[in-house]
Amino acid sequence: MATKPEEKIAVLDVKLKQLLITCGRTVSVLESTKDVAINRQIESLKALSKDVEQSRREVEPEDEITTWNAEVEEKLSMADEDIKRLEKWQDEYKQKKESIAREEQF
Repeated sequence: MATKPEEKIAVLDVKLKQLLITCGRTVSVLESTKDVAINRQIESLKALSKDVEQSRREVEPEDEITTWNAEVEEKLSMADEDIKRLEKWQDEYKQKKESIAREEQF
């Protein structure tokens, strides 16, 4: 059974809202400095970004609205930036732990 274009757009809108809510939690997750929480945030953002992109591809052939598509791209870009920040924190944290471990060996 085919899904109506309006239903596909509604699904995409829900996924976009979930993505924005998750992006909104990035700062507090980073401030927690908990590696597990940061990793979970990265995975959540990646999964939601993938879901949004998939939904957008399903909607695009039926509804090619340039401004709407740009809006989706902007929200995905926000998630990409959050992922970069989180991964950077993880890299720095890992380097710090390795440095401390090396110092303790001496």
